[in-house]
Amino acid sequence: MLYIKFTAALFGLILIFNNVAHAELLGSREKKSRNIDNFPKWVNMLERFQEEESLCAKNNDCRLNKIANEIKKSSTDSKLEIIRKVNNYVNNIKYVKDSDGWNISDYWATPAQFFEKGGDCEDYAIAKLSILKKMGFKNKEMRVVVLKDIYKNIIHSILVVKINKQQYILDNNIPKVINANEIRHYKPIFSINEKNWWKHKV
Repeated sequence: MLYIKFTAALFGLILIFNNVAHAELLGSREKKSRNIDNFPKWVNMLERFQEEESLCAKNNDCRLNKIANEIKKSSTDSKLEIIRKVNNYVNNIKYVKDSDGWNISDYWATPAQFFEKGGDCEDYAIAKLSILKKMGFKNKEMRVVVLKDIYKNIIHSILVVKINKQQYILDNNIPKVINANEIRHYKPIFSINEKNWWKHKV
């Protein structure tokens, strides 16, 4: 009886630790906040994106919708297959530094701007999030993550998508979609979506 109770308790602890691991991004501890106004570049991009979406609805000619429909037609219902196809599609857009594309050091482009002129790391992440949202992914399943790449000693941005309690990384520097557990050289600083943001500590 004692052995059974011990085994049950141990199994319960394993489940708890597994849930904690899934809840924390890239092995970090995180603190959630609803005040995304602390990130004006993100908020400004969302406002410009909403204007683009309003124009799309009026003229029924939106590149983002066409991309989402194109990928949907060639995909099964597998979410993992969908994020792989979206990642591949967006990663084929040319990389352009903000200083070259916009003549400023840091500009967060809308998806329409990105597909027209190219962009840098956060623009890839934003475009992927926007396409996946049109394909039925929920806001709570996705975050743009700003992090430090320890190997290169630079600040970088990616998209993380959660599917069945697993976190997947969509990265313009990595050709394939990979499980977050496979990454060791990324240290998240903050992550954000349309509703919330999270501060990370490693």
